[in-house]
Amino acid sequence: SGGFNSDHVISRTVRDSAAALDLSAGPMCGARYHVKSSVESYLKTLDKSVPKLKIGVTTVTPNGNAVGSNQEKAVLEVHNALKSMGHETVEYDYPTELGLGNWMENLWMIDVVYEIENHIKELGREPKRDELDALTRYSRQLVGSLSAMDLYQARQSAHNASVKLMQSMSNIDMVLSPALASDPIPLGTLDSYSDDFNMEMWCEEGHKFAPFSYICNVTGQPSASLPVQLSEGEHPCAVQLAGHHLQDHVILQVAQELERYFQWSSYRPPVWAGT
Repeated sequence: SGGFNSDHVISRTVRDSAAALDLSAGPMCGARYHVKSSVESYLKTLDKSVPKLKIGVTTVTPNGNAVGSNQEKAVLEVHNALKSMGHETVEYDYPTELGLGNWMENLWMIDVVYEIENHIKELGREPKRDELDALTRYSRQLVGSLSAMDLYQARQSAHNASVKLMQSMSNIDMVLSPALASDPIPLGTLDSYSDDFNMEMWCEEGHKFAPFSYICNVTGQPSASLPVQLSEGEHPCAVQLAGHHLQDHVILQVAQELERYFQWSSYRPPVWAGT
């Protein structure tokens, strides 16, 4: 689509993630774009030995900001675990001048508005005001004002940012970072429902809280969020692994090593309705 939005699974184990990729990865019949997987099966790859890798480590956000103490602790614990497994770790800094800006919102909003317009055609009517939140209404208004050149510039900005970031990883196999910049923020901080909704504030708070994952949306590189540590409030404090294009299997292999080391798949929260 050229946008950022995609759907997949949330799994309890790395093997489940690999199996889901085996079922879903690859082009749809007739699709214009074909990306051939670099392995026959992601699940079978987990049974192979993991090569010794060079892993960049950071606790600084792409915007140069510090993260919370729990996030630093989680990265340090994983850093030490990776070294004990024989991997080489080096300090990594996100490149400056990635050119991140409003064009990112333009790209994901276009995806959302496209789905809304399709649903309007199915229903044969415009949505009622209470059927869309303030953020979605804002998105429709903004996208309606964009030109073809705005979209082209947004896609080109994403390409340029991707090239710069991947070049910064040319001497390493993947990057270890926090998954989030802080512990969970209070409900309502990212308010998208109120009539006094403020897009600038929403973006600022959202990027401050989750500055690592959307970079992978821009680049299209494989990444994984791993719940390696629990904070005092029983909240998972995750780290993120981000690798190179077509190296999804390497991310899964390292994730499985860490899953065995930290044994998070056996954890159950105090309130649990599963088996």
